[in-house]
Amino acid sequence: MNKIAEHYKSSGDFDAINTTLASRIICPCCENRSVLEVGCASGEMTKDLVEVAASVTVGRAKFPVQ
Repeated sequence: MNKIAEHYKSSGDFDAINTTLASRIICPCCENRSVLEVGCASGEMTKDLVEVAASVTVGRAKFPVQ
């Protein structure tokens, strides 16, 4: 898995394209608002949110392992 990760670039894959499109929809709704982003992955949308939101808090949910 580490060998794959060494060569993986997310800059042009489906997730990157999807995130770019999602940012175009989501960011206008977040202008001048406080935003909690959970599950920020590579941080691409976080970068966009920081540009428009009043504040951005990045968090992650922890669930107990069953």
